[in-house]
Amino acid sequence: MSRLPRIIAALLLLTAIFEIRAGFTGRYAFVRKPTLVLAPMYAPGLDEDEISRVRTLLEMELAAEGTHALYPKSLIENFYLERDNATGIFDGSFRGKDDAFELGKSLGVERIATASILRYSKAVNVDLVIYDVATDQVVVRVSLESPNFESLLNWKDTSGEKINLHELMDLKVPGLSISARLYLLWVALLLLTAVFLLFGRALPRLFVESLLAGGLLLALFSWIYALNGDMDYVQRFVATSGLLDIGDTKAERMETLFRYLVPCLLLLGIWVIDALRRYAAFTGVSESTRPSRAGLSLPSVIDVSAPLWAALSAIMFSLSLPNFLVLEGMPFLAWFATAPLYLALRQVTYRRGVSLVILFTGLQSLLINWWQGTFSYISLPFTVGLTLVQYLPFIFILTFTVRRFRHYGLLAAPFLWVLWDFLRSLGFLGYPWGILGVSQYAHPAMIQSASLGGVWMVSFLPHFTGAVLAITVERRFFADLYRRWFPLAATVLGVLAIAGAGALGIRINDKRLDKLDSDEYKNLRILIVQQNTDPRKHDYKLSFDELSRLTEEAVAAKGPFDLVAWPESGFVPDIRFWLDEKHSNWRRGKLVRSFLDWQEQMGIPLVTGNQDHFYEPAPPSEDSEAPKEIKRIQNSAVYLPPDRKDDFDRSYYYKMRLVPFTENFPYREQFPWVAELLHNFSTTQWTPGTEHTVLEAPNLSFSTPLCFEDVFPDHLRRFVLAGSEVFVNMSNDYWANTPLEGYQHGAHALFRAVENRRPLVRATCSGWTIAVDTQGRIAEGWPPFYQPGWTVGEFKVPLEPPQTIYNRFGDWFPILCGIIWLGLAIAEIVQFRRRD
Repeated sequence: MSRLPRIIAALLLLTAIFEIRAGFTGRYAFVRKPTLVLAPMYAPGLDEDEISRVRTLLEMELAAEGTHALYPKSLIENFYLERDNATGIFDGSFRGKDDAFELGKSLGVERIATASILRYSKAVNVDLVIYDVATDQVVVRVSLESPNFESLLNWKDTSGEKINLHELMDLKVPGLSISARLYLLWVALLLLTAVFLLFGRALPRLFVESLLAGGLLLALFSWIYALNGDMDYVQRFVATSGLLDIGDTKAERMETLFRYLVPCLLLLGIWVIDALRRYAAFTGVSESTRPSRAGLSLPSVIDVSAPLWAALSAIMFSLSLPNFLVLEGMPFLAWFATAPLYLALRQVTYRRGVSLVILFTGLQSLLINWWQGTFSYISLPFTVGLTLVQYLPFIFILTFTVRRFRHYGLLAAPFLWVLWDFLRSLGFLGYPWGILGVSQYAHPAMIQSASLGGVWMVSFLPHFTGAVLAITVERRFFADLYRRWFPLAATVLGVLAIAGAGALGIRINDKRLDKLDSDEYKNLRILIVQQNTDPRKHDYKLSFDELSRLTEEAVAAKGPFDLVAWPESGFVPDIRFWLDEKHSNWRRGKLVRSFLDWQEQMGIPLVTGNQDHFYEPAPPSEDSEAPKEIKRIQNSAVYLPPDRKDDFDRSYYYKMRLVPFTENFPYREQFPWVAELLHNFSTTQWTPGTEHTVLEAPNLSFSTPLCFEDVFPDHLRRFVLAGSEVFVNMSNDYWANTPLEGYQHGAHALFRAVENRRPLVRATCSGWTIAVDTQGRIAEGWPPFYQPGWTVGEFKVPLEPPQTIYNRFGDWFPILCGIIWLGLAIAEIVQFRRRD
């Protein structure tokens, strides 16, 4: 073993020891954030509005202080709602220490904070106490004083200086989070690697490559979270009062660099030295001799750099879709994104090929779902990890197909990929996000084939061109130019022909609509409103006031409309529950009545996201005081006609495809530890709907797929079979804190309009709020991301809308792809036996 690898190994050993020590002592020691809730405050002499303002201030400062994971105040009102069965009026005022502890235990938090605010003639005193729920002991007590109420709201003390709650509390709690445990495991493997190398023991190349890839993925996870100030969405929302801009995150980013930069560079050095040694052995060239041009063969280059080829494919695949570098995406990359991966798989062993597809899957999943890192630290790693587990069958089969099928492997791979994209849209874990064909969303001529075979047929084209490009590179030494270039040339001409046919089809459809008589079509005008708040985190009245203001503005400017669409959870309070007279004294009851009175006065057909409920019998219990019924909550859309009576039969649609884990986990009894973990991350457990309900407005029949339901082709197809003329997709993408999620979401949804030849509108809280015609064209004038606004979707809809092949036969194309892949596999086996 040469001297340089030993030197790097020694440095790696010292670095690993240093990083482990730094994780437990010093500035970058690992800490955990105990869960905390601020109980109702004791504030005699303050009115309801003043109490609300002070509470918001204290929650902001406690969240920004950064040592606790603060529960939002909406959970407090829900607690009193369930405990008191809505029989009393909750105004947010103090109800006693025992009541505060009951609140903390019910929510499952580790600590509770109580506050008393006393206003005197020349000062306002704040006494903030944090208790440990389990021991009933005081953790810290802080007394603050401001000269007056306005100074307190500006968070200034009697000297006019800004109050520094972090210095006053100093409550860092040593502990290991999930991310810290993963990091320590990685560093321990680095330590083991360094020891082996120092003792002259060679490590498998696959182990080093996996360790380097794992470290880079962990570093990316940490960096994304550091960009958000190491705060999850709830903490960021509370700390900024919903604005989400947390300012400079240099300290958090420096911590990520401190933990990962040097170890990754040293590990990269070990990998490069090993790669150069293997390259010299592969080509028969001495390490001290410069290789000749003849020595630079494709197999030798791929052998030493295979992970880079897989990473290149993952990067091009991800960047072809809307991404964090170019919001609109770079769709041209899709046409050759998979070629480097295919070429690498053809040259390496099967075992190493599996590792390459794992690297590709993990990296492209991370880059495509980048925006999930804004929600919590665990959300993005969890998604990537779950994707890897879900993809395991595909990983092994794709590697086997491309690596072992020497005749038809590359040709069979695109068919297998399309089949897999379809399969991963099924079941509880269904998540068909990041399909390669979605990259072409901005080119209507390229996506018209979706009306034949769904988005699956559109996705097949770039997968096929990538495979053909790989075949062409493999044939680079063929003397016969026809055999070398014909597959690629024919494929390019075929893609151009498909695009031309799509453009021609759009033109024919436009002319057909223009020739319709007035009694053969109807004009629809749908107002789509974007209020730029998170309805579930902002005050419900604030969201209602903004939505009603924007609606009144639009009606005055461009009304009337056939339908007004508000986003998912546009109006959160359970309308049917709060209409009950015994609930009318509650703040939410008054808000519901104000909302209904406003809609009746406006006389508008309105559909909005809402929360509804039903009761089912409780399981048998020996406890005589056990409830006889269980209340189930549902994410829903409710339609309010212009001549509404308070009768809501057939006015609701209940979301059927719930987001796995965050909205629904049906195995809570079988896996209680998972259910507890989800509870700690403040997830919502809805009950799924069971019917593809079509709602009826005076001039149209429409369906309301909620949130990510719009990425499931067959789900929206069934709405059309039930009679839907228009898709009104409602979504709340505010929490992502980036236009990227909304842009990707809208790009996926757009295909449902083409597949079914039905117009689609998207009403979202913060964007992408758009109107899409039956050809997949996005109307201009949509409101900018994270700004309040509205737009109008105007459509000419035939009274007898066409039925597409996709709408009639469903997901026939991916099934056909599976049959073709199986046929090519059989043909490969026949070829293999003939060769033997």
